Amino acid sequence: SPAFQVIILGSGGGPCEDNVSGHILRSTSTAWKPNSLLAVDAGTHLSAIVNILDTYKAAESNSPGPAPICPFSEAALPHKNSRANAAHILRELLSTFLITHSHLDHISGLAISSAALNNIKKKKRIAALPHTITAIRKHIFNDSIWPNLSDEDGGVGLVTYMRLPEAAYDYIWVAEGLSVQAWPVSHGHCMKKHSHRGSNAGLRLSVSSNHSPAASDSPGTPCVFDSSTYFIKDEVTQCEVMMWGDVEPDSISLSPRNFEVWNAAAKKIVEGKLRAVFIECSFDNCQPDEYLFGHLNPKHLIDELATLAKRVVLLREEAADEEFPKLYSCLMEDHVSTGEHHGSCRNIDAAVSPKCIALDAEDFPSEISLSQSGPINKPEESIPKEEPEPSKREESAPTNGNSTRKHSEAFKSSSPPLPLAGLLIVVIHVKDTLEDGVNSREGIYQNLVKLESEQRLGCKFLMAQKGATIFI
Repeated sequence: SPAFQVIILGSGGGPCEDNVSGHILRSTSTAWKPNSLLAVDAGTHLSAIVNILDTYKAAESNSPGPAPICPFSEAALPHKNSRANAAHILRELLSTFLITHSHLDHISGLAISSAALNNIKKKKRIAALPHTITAIRKHIFNDSIWPNLSDEDGGVGLVTYMRLPEAAYDYIWVAEGLSVQAWPVSHGHCMKKHSHRGSNAGLRLSVSSNHSPAASDSPGTPCVFDSSTYFIKDEVTQCEVMMWGDVEPDSISLSPRNFEVWNAAAKKIVEGKLRAVFIECSFDNCQPDEYLFGHLNPKHLIDELATLAKRVVLLREEAADEEFPKLYSCLMEDHVSTGEHHGSCRNIDAAVSPKCIALDAEDFPSEISLSQSGPINKPEESIPKEEPEPSKREESAPTNGNSTRKHSEAFKSSSPPLPLAGLLIVVIHVKDTLEDGVNSREGIYQNLVKLESEQRLGCKFLMAQKGATIFI
């Protein structure tokens, strides 16, 4: 059953300001109650909630058949007016704003909506990596761009800052039933050359990454701008979703760090914990690398997912090498004692996500069924009970490691699933070209599907749409 409900407040990356990054997450194991909602980015926020409530209210009154299901239908909203109910969601139900980086298309809704946080019982948290908190504190809530509504620097105390640890394996509580793990990634560089600020551009990746060392942090080198990637965990099911902020590909980055994040994601896939990845794809493949400005296009996104797939394959092979001696020993013991196989083997290729349901503001409801890799096939025929002849018994018994290795290779090669089978990739932050006859979302989707089929990754793509709800 779904572990998460994700409401898409904004799916675009501009330039129109009414559809920029904003999401609301909740654990389906947690009731709609105070501190049960998590906002991930807030380029758009309060106005988007109002629009969703108005849209479903109008559809309900005009629909001759069954009424469409509003994403907030179970929230027991106390007011008749959509604006009052949106304010109730913000003031009473929302716990934390989890921000990936400080660009306006990710925080403008946070700043403007904060004016509605009067008469609240508890301060709202703004959670982010330290460099993002510093940028918001110094350049937004500074009594110049916007009143200082924080509890630092003499502010009025409506919001409080939560500085998350970087690339730490601990999970930090951010809402009822939800905790987060944060990783810094690169979102391009500014046009000026100076000693860097914000990003650890001198970070060296592990030798297994196959990437050359990042540029050194010295005067005269371009400044790398940090963004963030979050693993958000449901505390009840232990399942996770991955939420990327704006990010550039490792292949052209001055500070390539995606590989380490994908390595962490691969482990969660092999363990059957990671259900979906929300990641940007701002441009189509016509956008050249020099004009990506710290973003992805389909070609680079597929390359990044291929990096993830390779790590998954490698980890599964390592798991198979560790699992086979136990399975082989069990088979041999049963062969000698009863001739029957009563042992069991854990499913090392367990599915990532059995089902995802998308409720869309335009065609409600719609459903997406993802492929699921099944358990390892067991032999239908039982092992013969007859004792083999002495000479054949000697041949069948493993006298050295060669036989075990041969069986291990057969074990690994039997019906291997596609590496990312069952993983949902939700594409966000698509930029509008503002041109006649150009559907950016559809073009990017077609590019991704074509490239994925060539790479045989096994993942499914869903283009995020403003006002939609996804159960994962």
